[in-house]
Amino acid sequence: MYKHKLLKMASGIVLATLFISTSGCNPKIEEEYDFDTDVEMIQMFADSFASIDESGGKTSGNITGISHPTGDEKFYARIHKTDTFTARLMNDLFIPKSYATACAATLFNSCSGGKKVRAFAGCTVPGPTINNVATQGTLVGSIELTFTGTEVASCEIPVNGDAVARVPNYTLTGLRKATFKVSTPSTGQLVTRIGGSSFTYDNAGIRRTVTNSEDDVVFDMTTSTTSSMVITGQIRDGRTLASGGILVADAVNGRSCTFTISSPVSWTAACNCPTAGEWTATCTDSTNINVIFGTTCGEVTYTTGSGFKSTILDRCQQ
Repeated sequence: MYKHKLLKMASGIVLATLFISTSGCNPKIEEEYDFDTDVEMIQMFADSFASIDESGGKTSGNITGISHPTGDEKFYARIHKTDTFTARLMNDLFIPKSYATACAATLFNSCSGGKKVRAFAGCTVPGPTINNVATQGTLVGSIELTFTGTEVASCEIPVNGDAVARVPNYTLTGLRKATFKVSTPSTGQLVTRIGGSSFTYDNAGIRRTVTNSEDDVVFDMTTSTTSSMVITGQIRDGRTLASGGILVADAVNGRSCTFTISSPVSWTAACNCPTAGEWTATCTDSTNINVIFGTTCGEVTYTTGSGFKSTILDRCQQ
């Protein structure tokens, strides 16, 4: 017998609780997820910056290029409630910083027919420790890069108008009967060269969902650009971004936030995400979120109606 309960908490936090009763002598298993919707809005917003860096399937830090894990193991470590302080501490210390997984070794293949594909064929992703038992999930799907323009054969974008589209479509299952899915409802993310060292970034829509064992969608956010983001700098070190807008829509709670630049963001060689700059979001529930990128890779501070906080971005790393 299954019973599902969804509770909306104050300060933008949603708690989804699933109670699973088992037969025989097995104990009752309690499954819980915590969603701080402000944090998840920021995570979705920041995904765009890591995607810019990944869009060539390289590791050189050029525009476009890095081959890191998806960051989804961090997402699970953050949203899963654990049964003991020690277990939660181990999740905080180990999983958010660890990439020693089978999926981490799954890189983009060589250029073929104007495409590079990172194919996940059932590789494993570590999950949190729950009731003193380590969990893991299985990742299936792909991240596909499609190049158009003058250098399709070599998967490069050297001439104005050349572009690369990034389309992620993959599913993570097996972590306490939940299903995490990243999909592309439209054409995905597009990086287009517009000058010698200038590019635009557009996102038609990237969606992330979490579905529990009763097939209830407990998390559903989609990110898209409201206007083209203009990037200067082919290599990561010294890259800047000074215009554009990002919309994050939360379908579960009926809330949307539009992020715009308060001060230009910039990168350093040691991080695939910005390490300086500030964005401000205006939300449909009349709240605001202010996000400041810190000098430590992946660390941001943010302010909301509930005060000043900090968080670590899932997909940012050296």
